[in-house]
Amino acid sequence: MRRLTAVGVGIGLVAAAVAAGCGGDDGAAGDALPEAPRCAIAAPARGALHVDGTRIVDDAGRTVSLRGVNAGARSKFAPYAPFDFTDDGSGAGYQAALDAYLDRAAAWGIDVLRVPVSWQALEPTPGTWDDGYLDRYVALLEGAWARGLWTIVDFHQDVYADPFCGDGFPRWTLADPGPAQRDCADWFQGYDHADVQAAFDAFWADDGGVRTAFVAMWAHVLDRVRDTAGVVGYEPINEPHGGSANAATWAATTLADFYGDMAALVAAHDPGALTFVDTTGVDGITSDTSLTRPAGDGIVLAPHSYDIGALFGGSVHPDVAGRLAPWAALGDAWGVPVLIGEMGIRVDNPEAAVHLRRHLDAMDALGLHGTWWEYSVSTELWNGEDLSIVGGDGADTVMVAELARPFVRAVDGAVDATSWDPDARRFAVTWTPAGDAPAELSLPDRLGEVRIGARGACVEVDAAARVVRVQPDAGATSVAVTIEPAR
Repeated sequence: MRRLTAVGVGIGLVAAAVAAGCGGDDGAAGDALPEAPRCAIAAPARGALHVDGTRIVDDAGRTVSLRGVNAGARSKFAPYAPFDFTDDGSGAGYQAALDAYLDRAAAWGIDVLRVPVSWQALEPTPGTWDDGYLDRYVALLEGAWARGLWTIVDFHQDVYADPFCGDGFPRWTLADPGPAQRDCADWFQGYDHADVQAAFDAFWADDGGVRTAFVAMWAHVLDRVRDTAGVVGYEPINEPHGGSANAATWAATTLADFYGDMAALVAAHDPGALTFVDTTGVDGITSDTSLTRPAGDGIVLAPHSYDIGALFGGSVHPDVAGRLAPWAALGDAWGVPVLIGEMGIRVDNPEAAVHLRRHLDAMDALGLHGTWWEYSVSTELWNGEDLSIVGGDGADTVMVAELARPFVRAVDGAVDATSWDPDARRFAVTWTPAGDAPAELSLPDRLGEVRIGARGACVEVDAAARVVRVQPDAGATSVAVTIEPAR
């Protein structure tokens, strides 16, 4: 995918392109295209994903775009799944809830889930693994892949552990843990507390062997997950924190070294898998970091991006592209792809839908991957956070209509322009083919029956896979496709 900032256009022009819908010629600016001729297209075999400079590519050499959601906040507390389920000991309740959860996600036309894994759930006492939890976790990964969704395994922590109104690390890593808490509206302020900073200080210094135990936990996860199809890679830690250390110095040294060590661990246990490196929660607000590029191959920069005013009920800032562009620029400087691991807003914010739309427009313009925070089906909110794009009963919020839009899932070539008209529900794209591998465009269920226009290619609709495959004509120097509801 073309990254505009990589060729010196600058943030202002990127923002203008987003505001204009990323339009261009050959259908992306609204040109009427003739009805696409149909043809039989052999889909490339589903293999692994790899890093090639700033691109994520598949085994066919196509540039892949990862766009999806986080299997969210409900995963942070027992029974550590992104949905409520009944448990009669047979596993049937979990399976039924899992199937409904994944069927709903696949219907949106997305292609990736970032899936939190909890160390507290996995190893509730030192050296004792909860294999039932891990089996359920792997079942989610497998079920996602059966529906065409890639997955990212994310060790998730917030404010270290649940005695601090957070999640992630086991209570036994604390000398004197209090009771679990998950009803703290100001949970994020816990990073300023001395006990939380002391816990992170001990982790980074390996005082008491906490970091050694952490590495052993990750080795256990890697050995269990590495043969699971569809797993893109692993995120060693969500929103890391430096404890009481100088934040800039710690990020440039301790954190970068940690990620290099973890990338080596991933490579040793699951060769070829990607390592997603997150920055701090504060960095996700400021769009700036002191983290230096970690050593290792298969590195993907995976920061977060939150509009702090909008997150707490205020008006959203319209320049989303301007907030994401520094991450695209840093990815270019590092020579790695960029996935925005979290973006989100309370669903009761009147601008929630347009906020999500602007993020997707910006990701199209900047060539970024991204997973929205979040997708849970739960009657209980973690710390009162109402960010899920569905309700507790699974009913869609206004956010789903924005998320469920077509995008370029895979293409052998360079995308020249895309556009999305949310009112007409019309998607348009043009690209310059680099080879003869077919492209894949997402086809969400919400579009219903569609009309597909094309120039320079024929198409095949795979309703089961929710994709439109596009085969460029022999010798075509440009391909244009439009997808819109049938009239």
